[in-house]
Amino acid sequence: MLTEEFIDELYQLLTSINDTINVVCFYGTKGSFAVGADLKTLQEFTATDAKYFSIKGNNLFKYIEKADFISIAEIDGYCMGGGIDFAASCDFRFATADSYFSHPGSNLGFITGFGGTARLPRISNLSFIRELFYTGNIFTSSDLKKSNFLYEIFDNYDLMNERMRDFTKYFINLNNNTIREIKLQLA
Repeated sequence: MLTEEFIDELYQLLTSINDTINVVCFYGTKGSFAVGADLKTLQEFTATDAKYFSIKGNNLFKYIEKADFISIAEIDGYCMGGGIDFAASCDFRFATADSYFSHPGSNLGFITGFGGTARLPRISNLSFIRELFYTGNIFTSSDLKKSNFLYEIFDNYDLMNERMRDFTKYFINLNNNTIREIKLQLA
């Protein structure tokens, strides 16, 4: 769940280690990568609270997108709403075959406040992204791979985790300045 506390803690952690690491792998637990914000909490927000929360989440994901490390989302299970925005901020996105994706906000009367509507069309097929946001339907890993959102799909988490160990070896010796310059050039 993407709570204010989680966003604050992750932002503080990442900014404190930015210059000391080359790769960060994000993964969830209990059958979910991230399921976005707590809808009960959102209903209690004032307009000011909602704007502040949106800014916090958007700032975290912008930071991940531009950080001096390579970021990888390891998705195993549900990836919903702000969770998709979170994954979209990463340099690479991998998922298990039994992962599911949805951006249900339109069915609930709101759109993402974490930058997904701006970030997703840059990395994925625009027609698919429209369907994702407009319908709020649930999509499979195969759907997200076809749309270019996912880099690779795995039969299970163990295989994905094994691939991550091999994949991250490519980046271990990269200099943070090199990573920063590559990201600037690709932006």
